[in-house]
Amino acid sequence: MAGAKNLNLAVSRVAKTRKGKQVLKARGPQVHELTKRLLVMKGNKASQSVQNMLADLRDLKKPDAIYLHSRNQKDFHPFEDVSTAEYLCQKNDCGTFCMGSSSKKRPNRLVFGRMFANELLDMYEFQVVHYMGASSFTGVEKPRLGSRPLVLLQGAAFESTEVHRGLRNIMADVFRGGASHAGAVAGEGSAKLYLKGIDRVVAITALETDGAASHLSRKLHLEAGGTTATIEGAANAAVAATLPVPDAGNDQGGSGPSADKATAAAGKPLICLRQYRLVMHRGEVGSKVPRVELVEVGPQIDMVLDRHRVADPSRWKRATKTRETKAADSSSSPAPKAEKSKKRKNVTTTTTGDVVGRVFVDKPDWKSIDAQKNVLLIKHNRKRQKLARANAANSGGKADA
Repeated sequence: MAGAKNLNLAVSRVAKTRKGKQVLKARGPQVHELTKRLLVMKGNKASQSVQNMLADLRDLKKPDAIYLHSRNQKDFHPFEDVSTAEYLCQKNDCGTFCMGSSSKKRPNRLVFGRMFANELLDMYEFQVVHYMGASSFTGVEKPRLGSRPLVLLQGAAFESTEVHRGLRNIMADVFRGGASHAGAVAGEGSAKLYLKGIDRVVAITALETDGAASHLSRKLHLEAGGTTATIEGAANAAVAATLPVPDAGNDQGGSGPSADKATAAAGKPLICLRQYRLVMHRGEVGSKVPRVELVEVGPQIDMVLDRHRVADPSRWKRATKTRETKAADSSSSPAPKAEKSKKRKNVTTTTTGDVVGRVFVDKPDWKSIDAQKNVLLIKHNRKRQKLARANAANSGGKADA
């Protein structure tokens, strides 16, 4: 990474034009921040399965995602030098990033990270042990593009250590919905829920060590060509029935059954990422609550935490500081100007939602107009004077006659 240190990665500069000032102001801190965009990019080497994974994650986060197909920085190792990731996130105005890579030493890796004040806050690397692309789920209706998902984070393993609590927080921050990046209304967000506007669920489950091992063993059993008849218990058979069919992972570039998979989850929780489409049916008679059915639409990603870089306690406190905590720390801090409500004068809204404004124009002072330098006005006055002299001459000739 010695070559990257010589690069000029600074993007903080002074704007010279009005448009540049507007762009830099939009990139700066806002009173009401928009949804964090996800920057998806490949590492130095990425297999086809990793590229398919990145494409599915991009589709999962649309329209708040940017797929960076190419970059000028060749050597990119976030855990060795994070300056490249900070530069790319700041340049593309993204608060989170996801990098996929695959090498002989570290195959099928996904790195999730997020920024605070244009600097890295925390970062987690995963080893993907199973992947089935969204294209494998045929015959099902896909969710609407840009719809806000319900994010479900479940599993006691998220509460096991401080690292996994931070992992749960970054997963919620990456996949949560929110205001559109194109134009969000200030203060948007409400506790009310419109059921017809929700059509998908992103479920992230953390399985304990025993649960992850059994889950992975059943998966390997089916991928190797086995059947659910050899699995004891109806509950285990029901869980195994939801797993991919044999060789489905290999069609999408997923990893086949191997000893590395069985040992990947040993002693580590298994993180399972799923996306479901919500299908609502009529509920019971006399009840307004609908009956909900979940239909899996992909992708399926099972991964194990490998390396991590947790947030510094002082920076974490600054990053999670809310308006209430700021007021408690210093009550004398003034509120931003954008938060103060301004009275809108001479502006009304019609029943159709159109905004109508009334403009008052002062009476113009014609004497202040510089008529001596107005070429068109000078020509017009000359024509009027010439026409007046001609009329006077004609009237004088008729009087003499």
